[in-house]
Amino acid sequence: MAANEENKKIDEEIDPSILRARKREEGKERLLKNMLANRYDTLYTRVAAVLNKHKEARNSDQELQFRYWESYEGYRMGANITPEQLRDNTRLTSLARARAKIQNEFGLFGADPVVEEHRQDLAGEQRQKTVAMKPQSNPMIFVYADESGKAGGETYLIVGSIWFNDMQRHMEVQNDMRVWVAENKELAEENQVRFPKEFHFTEMKKNQLDLYKQFFDKVMQFSDMVSFKAVAVKKSEIQYKTLEQSVYSLYYQLAHLGIEHEVQSKRLSLPRNICYFKDADDGSDKLHLEETRQLLQERFKSNYDEELRLDALNGMPSEIYIPVQIADLVTGAVSRKLNTPEGNNHKDQFAEYVLEKLNVDYIQHKVSEIDKGKTAANIEFKQEQDMFYVHLFE
Repeated sequence: MAANEENKKIDEEIDPSILRARKREEGKERLLKNMLANRYDTLYTRVAAVLNKHKEARNSDQELQFRYWESYEGYRMGANITPEQLRDNTRLTSLARARAKIQNEFGLFGADPVVEEHRQDLAGEQRQKTVAMKPQSNPMIFVYADESGKAGGETYLIVGSIWFNDMQRHMEVQNDMRVWVAENKELAEENQVRFPKEFHFTEMKKNQLDLYKQFFDKVMQFSDMVSFKAVAVKKSEIQYKTLEQSVYSLYYQLAHLGIEHEVQSKRLSLPRNICYFKDADDGSDKLHLEETRQLLQERFKSNYDEELRLDALNGMPSEIYIPVQIADLVTGAVSRKLNTPEGNNHKDQFAEYVLEKLNVDYIQHKVSEIDKGKTAANIEFKQEQDMFYVHLFE
């Protein structure tokens, strides 16, 4: 028996709690593997999409039903319902079960507190006790980020990102985007259009504009579990630190402000574990990653206690991980808008296309807040805008 195996056995004999803890970890690992092996059905993803886009559907199952019928089954809001439609359309009970799973089990797209309390009362006290006794691990958030403006003469330094609040959807997006890339590569070659090895904003050619738009249109099909965030600081206002140090602060502010938005809009609830990924080929060394990791861990602990933990911060090769490419395109679009506002070539057209589709909104902060663990309190997010914010430190 190897030495480390002997030590494990001795530890378990001395303290049975060690054995129980290890079994819990093994069970958690099996659970995650099972989740990744099975795709959610169409009903689940469609209900999630409705809850994401229509906040009123989070509070009312009847509103959810009408919005679901409108989006997927040809119903027009306000029209009369025929008996045939009642038989053929998705039933309220099925939609309510899917909504309850999304809100209660995964903590996504929550209802208003009064509605939640009422639903808990209806569920019954015994059921709530049973749910409360279940051992649960914190759900995961996956954030893919990219940076722009550090090396050149741009006005703004920017970190942009794409967020996945659901593990299964995170995997589905990667798999489905790979399939799309494979299919459209053959089609592009038939039309004598050079298909990019990777979708990078700075490398886009003029004759690839339509292809890049199609790529982003495909991304938008997964809007039920995806959101976008960006933070930017005017470089001329940075006085007491290097650009590299400012990048560390931006990565924290991206996570902090992103969490504030997700919680306020009830897209998710805490506690959560966050997995942070960035382009492995952006020139960042291991020291850069380690310093950023330490900053995030310290500030998460200080500001969120155990409610938000950094599970990972790693560099990922963009050629393999398509979400890194998506983060690159979003960051490039924001950078183009802020740093080259008068441009009008194919890259400017693509930037405008992306930002218009995402209905981007800009929130201003004082540049002095960038070093604080928290930014100004009570940030007001627009009720009608729930997908993309850019926070400007000026």
